[in-house]
Amino acid sequence: MGSVSSVVELPDLSLLDHIHYSFDDKRIYCSELIFKAVKTVTGRQLGKVERLGDLNWEPHEAFIRSIEGIIPKDREMITPQALSAAKELTLVYTKDPTAKRAGAK
Repeated sequence: MGSVSSVVELPDLSLLDHIHYSFDDKRIYCSELIFKAVKTVTGRQLGKVERLGDLNWEPHEAFIRSIEGIIPKDREMITPQALSAAKELTLVYTKDPTAKRAGAK
């Protein structure tokens, strides 16, 4: 059985909970941490990076404007839903026998 021969440096966890969802390394949010960790270790992208403008942002417009001042529709992000719907993932356990992986048909 092989072993992992490299060490992955994780980001400073005090940088977590980035409310602006900017896809950078200054601050990091939950889905971004998982996305970047998988990409760093495997070199592969997990899930689909989306733009805010392509998501259902309208119900949250007042909140977004309160923290951003504008609606940054071109901002790229990885969402929890996009991660859970990643074709690279397989559901391995559930107590619900009718459950399907998000995005599965």
